[in-house]
Amino acid sequence: MDTDSFPAKNKRAAAAERSRAFFRLHCGSDPSFPENGLFRTPRSSSESRLFMKTKKVVEIGGVGEVLLERSRRAKHFNLTIKSVNVIRVAVPPGVSFTDAELFARSKKDWLRKHLEKIEVMAREIEDAVAVYPTNRKAARQVLVCRLNQLSEQLGLPYNKVFVKCQKTRWGSCSMANNINLNVNLVRLPQELMDYAIIHELVHTKIKNHGRQFWELLTHFLPNAAELDRELDRYWVLLGDFPGTEP
Repeated sequence: MDTDSFPAKNKRAAAAERSRAFFRLHCGSDPSFPENGLFRTPRSSSESRLFMKTKKVVEIGGVGEVLLERSRRAKHFNLTIKSVNVIRVAVPPGVSFTDAELFARSKKDWLRKHLEKIEVMAREIEDAVAVYPTNRKAARQVLVCRLNQLSEQLGLPYNKVFVKCQKTRWGSCSMANNINLNVNLVRLPQELMDYAIIHELVHTKIKNHGRQFWELLTHFLPNAAELDRELDRYWVLLGDFPGTEP
């Protein structure tokens, strides 16, 4: 049969059924879909404008603000807690924020449970970290000085260094061997700060995380894998730097 002659009504019905299956799989319920829609179809101009937005923040009692954000890569709702104050739901294309909010609210108990764990972990880590500089200028001096020491000691030169307050990573190394370091590295125990710096210095030689990268990193730090796992525990420190100078 010529695909162009396939009845439009059948196509719409098939699309609606796929959407019902999607919602059942990821939200645990079967909403009432209009025959010609994938999810809830906006019925007013204000709802239509809302449907076109890429972000929306909603308030959930006992949890706080939750960011609903459209993602082209998302195939289903993806709920993540990036820190105590950053909760995000990745919303797949074609899905309304109304349905995303319903999904987030259905996870309220799960969110509260994990937020409590994160708060406890944050307090424990804050108590454990060494005394750190109280402004970014002093923090930058500490990090750049240590970077230069390790660069010379290991024979791993770099091009330029930038110290930033990054929210998702401890550092990075560009193709031009420019190194970015997170200002919050100064809040880590010394061995973890050194690990993060050496990790980026090794990237001046190897730009990926393949076998050769880990072999070279382990050459300099035999316990690199252990340090990497330990560093993961401190992700709650990522974000704003608590100091007096912006």
